[in-house]
Amino acid sequence: MATMLNIHWELQGNIGVITLDNPPGNELTRPAFMDVHQLIEWSELPEVNGIIITGAGRHFSQGAELGKLFEMASDKDFLIEQMSSGKDLLNTIEHLNIPVMAVISGLCFGGGLEIALACHLRVCSDKALFAFPEVNHGLIPGMGGSVRLSGIVGQSTALGLLLSGDTLNAEEALKIKLVDHCVPKAELLEFSITHMKKLVDAKPKQVVNAVMQAWHNSSQLSFADALSEETRLFYGLAKDELQRRNTLS
Repeated sequence: MATMLNIHWELQGNIGVITLDNPPGNELTRPAFMDVHQLIEWSELPEVNGIIITGAGRHFSQGAELGKLFEMASDKDFLIEQMSSGKDLLNTIEHLNIPVMAVISGLCFGGGLEIALACHLRVCSDKALFAFPEVNHGLIPGMGGSVRLSGIVGQSTALGLLLSGDTLNAEEALKIKLVDHCVPKAELLEFSITHMKKLVDAKPKQVVNAVMQAWHNSSQLSFADALSEETRLFYGLAKDELQRRNTLS
């Protein structure tokens, strides 16, 4: 297991597990809750086909430490720098070419929910709670949360959640497709690792990378360009597989 400030990393087979560890609520001491270069390095390990992000103890993350956040606001340039670093980290998570799953128990509020929304998959316990309470503190989400939320649950639902600051329970989150799966708390981590392994286990990493790249292209490129890139990716995999079979024959 590797450890840095408030973060643990360990491998479970070919799944990397990043654990937020700042008890009791796993508050984020800064917007960039981990080093982006370390994240990329872990994701590029040849044995890692997927990553899980979860929280130690009862909660995923209750979000930013508001006191520190308001202290940052006394220095405009510093605040912008810190928020930009946080957004860069979440953008990196979102654009990784291996799947990233948020595994959520307890509170998933504010910046914690922004982390979860940047992941490609979200699994929660039946006791999880979700909210963007920033409006109640005179703020809005600052790391892309409002943009990602609209893309996942739809603009009208997102607007209601952002303006009200209301808390959703796990059943409500599943209903609006904020999460993909909801399971009993005692089964959460085991279910999540098993589900991730079902998606990526025993698959060559280049195939996982190609699937993810094609999936990213579907939302980032025009339809014609996404089709063109899909063909290019297909050809690269076919060429590699032909070479492998020729080597074995």
